[in-house]
Amino acid sequence: MARGHVARQLVKLGGQPTLREGFTTDNGNIILDVHNLTILNPVEMEAKINQIVGVVTMAFLPCAGQMYCYWVHQKV
Repeated sequence: MARGHVARQLVKLGGQPTLREGFTTDNGNIILDVHNLTILNPVEMEAKINQIVGVVTMAFLPCAGQMYCYWVHQKV
């Protein structure tokens, strides 16, 4: 399954991915929330994440107490 591969790649980028339990997208994809990822260049980081095999899409979202929260849709 792609989840393990995607999670390992996000760890290599410095993040701490966690599965969003009990939730799938309308298309049946799972979501990984990624914490503690330092973003110095958002455009470059987005490109790196989108190039990970298994990632469907991703977004940077402003969150209280953090610069960003991240979520990654991935194929099940």
